[in-house]
Formats: sequence, structure tokens, C-alpha cells
Amino acid sequence: MSLDHEVHTLDEAACRSLIASGRLGRVAVTDRALPMILPVAFACLGADIVVCLVPGALDRAADAGQVVCFQTDGTDCSDRGIAAEWSVEAIGQLRRVDDPSAVELCRRLSEWGRSAGPFAVLTPQLFSGRSRTP
Repeated sequence: MSLDHEVHTLDEAACRSLIASGRLGRVAVTDRALPMILPVAFACLGADIVVCLVPGALDRAADAGQVVCFQTDGTDCSDRGIAAEWSVEAIGQLRRVDDPSAVELCRRLSEWGRSAGPFAVLTPQLFSGRSRTP
């Protein structure tokens, strides 16, 4: 069995597409001058990434309009049973969603326990991603 894998750099379009296919990710924030990585359930709303807020560091980061790093990953299997692993990061500003029409859209996207919110939106500005195939 070979441990050799091909690693490919993903362009922005591929990163956006893979993010749209995911549901669980992580957000890196700074809270009280300390770095934190927090798990999140998410959905895409156009070009934005929507996350459900919980009280604490993520909530404070959204209120502050903090620039954060979002990450998600996964595995895709081909028809031939070959698995491609991928990891994608997006950096942008996180902000609380207060507009009633946007909140309603977020609620409809919420697949993580029919959450009533509150929600935050990350508008990605920078992308980075890799895929790996055997």
C-alpha cells in the first residue's frame, strides 16, 4: 500500500463550492487577546457563510465585527471508490444579523436544530484550500 498522495491547491471557485457542500466547520476568533477555535454549524447564504451564535466568544466576535478565519473539511468519494480529502479556509469579517428579512432567511437555512438564532454572517474576502487524492 502506497502512502503517496497528490496535493492540489484549490482556487476560489472550488473553495466556495466545497464550503457550500459542508455543514460543520470551525471559526478561529480572538477573545480577550487569546486565540480560540470554536466548532460551528453553518449554511451558505449567497456568497456569505451563516453561523448560529451561542453566548460567549463567538457572540462577542460578531458584536465586535471581528475578522475571523473559518475552516471546513471533508471527504468525497468517486464512482470508483477513490476518496479525495479536502480542507478549505475563508477569512473575513463576522457580523451579527439583525435585519428581520435576513434573520428569516437564516432561519430557513438553519439545519442545526431549527435554531431561532441569533445568527452571524461571515463575508469571505480571502480563500485557501487543498485537496488530496491517493
